[in-house]
Amino acid sequence: MLTISTLGYAFQHQKLFENFSCTIAAGELLHLSGPNGVGKSTLLTIVSGLRRPQLGTVAVAGDSKAATRRAKTCYLPAESYGHYFELSAWENLALWTDIGALATVSAYEQALKRWGLASPRLAKVPVRSFSSGMKKRLALARVELGKQKIWLLDEPLNGLDCKGTATFQALLAEHLSSGGLGIIVSHEIEAIAKLVTMTRELRCN
Repeated sequence: MLTISTLGYAFQHQKLFENFSCTIAAGELLHLSGPNGVGKSTLLTIVSGLRRPQLGTVAVAGDSKAATRRAKTCYLPAESYGHYFELSAWENLALWTDIGALATVSAYEQALKRWGLASPRLAKVPVRSFSSGMKKRLALARVELGKQKIWLLDEPLNGLDCKGTATFQALLAEHLSSGGLGIIVSHEIEAIAKLVTMTRELRCN
């Protein structure tokens, strides 16, 4: 269970949000909405343990330590995916598997296949040559391989074609049905609206 209590944050004396509270249980998905610049991405970084809250607390199963949140959450930023651009998709997942003990070799082979990145022609193509949609699919393959039960996804649908969107729908449904939970920031929520269990809006102050 993820519990957010009276969270508040200001940037350069400009209040982004305050008194934000919610509880997300296993199998639940929160859609965080609101216009650009109101702090949606900032809130995700706080929940993930990458940024300290100025007000309020965030706890995972009652534990509010940032280190616990970093270990138990998978955070996908909107644009920066942590790819090594000179490496191939295979090499990127193999590296992350080795660093984070994310999965077995067979598991990331399956992930590459699921996301359409396993073809022989891509075997040695550096990720810098990928389209934005392919880079997003590789990032989501890494999300799939992670063992974290809490997903924090910032605009995960951006750049995906119809097939990629369908793959993401299936992956997210599997995650929630297996006891996972998540927060998603997206302006293109229609494709996964049936999976959303609650919606909260951040507004400009």
